[in-house]
Amino acid sequence: MTWKNIILLIVTPALQTVFFFGLIFGAANLIQSHAYVCNTMFCIFIVLIGYCRCLKPYKWEIVGLVITVGGVACMFADPDAVRTDGKQGEFYVYAVCIFCAFVASFWMLCNDELIHAMPLFFNLFVQTLIGEVFIVIIIYCISHDEFKFFSLDKNWGAFGMFHSDEVVTAFFVYGPSAGFFGVAGYVCALKFFSPVVVSAAFLFEPAISQ
Repeated sequence: MTWKNIILLIVTPALQTVFFFGLIFGAANLIQSHAYVCNTMFCIFIVLIGYCRCLKPYKWEIVGLVITVGGVACMFADPDAVRTDGKQGEFYVYAVCIFCAFVASFWMLCNDELIHAMPLFFNLFVQTLIGEVFIVIIIYCISHDEFKFFSLDKNWGAFGMFHSDEVVTAFFVYGPSAGFFGVAGYVCALKFFSPVVVSAAFLFEPAISQ
């Protein structure tokens, strides 16, 4: 365990928290598929960052990137994609989501470093704990009057996931599905594929849902 790895273990969950904020903020203000696409186009930024670091991508990574960009353009051009509440996304919302995607590209690159430097389970476990701390701090800063640290309240409690109304959903529905396949599964994939390939795979989700 080096100092570099320790710093990455602390920084990476913070980057992931920014990524999650972009997803939530986008979902509240944009068409769902647009929000997801804007927040998960970090494969484009990873290639650009690679060029800045003088790392030339493989030919098939470029081919996949071109296909990805084409798919993104098709989803944005879909005239049938509208919000059911009629809300129209403003430019600044798209800008915030794309900025969060830029930050998320460093989350992916940091995980690529960590996945090859330490045991997989340890990496995921530590990042999950630190990420939870970051989220609790953010929620407390936003709504410190309502937030309760040592509480099972399902709305404002730090341990609201253990509330009897939420425990089954949190640990047996969204935990395995969104928790593993939504985040951990992609991190595991970095052990076998490049960050460009793994990040491009994020864009299959809005394509399938749309």
